[in-house]
Amino acid sequence: MFEGFRHEVLFVLLAFSLLVYGLSRERSDFLPSLDIVGKTILINGFFSALFGIWQYFDISILETLYRSPLEEIGSIRLAIGYRLAGTMFNPINFATFLVLFFLVINYFHERRKVSFIVYYFSLILVTGLVVGSLSRLALMSLFTVLSFIYFYKISVLRLLFFLSLIFPLMFYFFYNLDLETIMSRLETIFVLSTYTENARFEHWIYAISNLEPYQYLWGKGIGASSPDYSVTSVTSALPIENAFVSIFLQYGVFGITILLSVVLRYIYIGCYLSKIDLAKGKFILGFLLLFIVMSLGNDFLRNSPFVLYFWFFYVYVEVNYSIIFNRQRLLKNSTSVAR
Repeated sequence: MFEGFRHEVLFVLLAFSLLVYGLSRERSDFLPSLDIVGKTILINGFFSALFGIWQYFDISILETLYRSPLEEIGSIRLAIGYRLAGTMFNPINFATFLVLFFLVINYFHERRKVSFIVYYFSLILVTGLVVGSLSRLALMSLFTVLSFIYFYKISVLRLLFFLSLIFPLMFYFFYNLDLETIMSRLETIFVLSTYTENARFEHWIYAISNLEPYQYLWGKGIGASSPDYSVTSVTSALPIENAFVSIFLQYGVFGITILLSVVLRYIYIGCYLSKIDLAKGKFILGFLLLFIVMSLGNDFLRNSPFVLYFWFFYVYVEVNYSIIFNRQRLLKNSTSVAR
């Protein structure tokens, strides 16, 4: 219960407190700007990507970073080989952070603060490192985010440029590197049994089928789910590894309704902001897409730093939406009175 409170409820309480403060004062300057947060992500992403490249050529760098022999770093090794993890201590977190890193680059690119050369070089680099992480879900997230970026209010010329430049470069990248072991894992993305016969899927079915009738409404309570093996191995907590199923298991229909309400509110405000500031709106919606896709196979509502970003961006857009909406309403009323 303490572990669940620390990783779930504490962030919600913090976000709610900041939201109440911001809405009551009608101010957003108590939060760091999106540019400042973006620059912080860029710095962290740059160094993580740098070590990811280094790891590709010299796997022993991980022993220096993690201060452990490679054999004891369980998250980076599969039967087909080692996975890139950068400085994130986990290949899934590494790949997810790289997608977020590219989202920030796209945000600054649309604000004309990043050149197109840096932009497309970063895209190729991020794609290669995500593939090297061997995370199928992260690769799906990357292509989902890219599809959103390039098809949401995009100019035709920019889309044609993307298709004419990126596809040939990616073909060259895959053709000239020995990716046989990587592709043997990633090609299973399109196989149905990859999901239906996965241990995670079995855990979801087992958890839901063992709920008592009254628990469908309120759930089993906090701590019934945990992504931490050290917790599930000594307690009755189940390793769900799906944010939505995990919330439903712990808090039932009540909890999942609140979560879906937040997500829908996120989408609405993101679309609203994109009409005023396209770069900002696309970043918010792109991050939400990334978070949702990754949450389908991981408990990202407990995964730092992504859960922190999730609630921070929600407070940020909610407060800014309230300020913009109230200003527009006052302007409309004053115009009506003047007439």
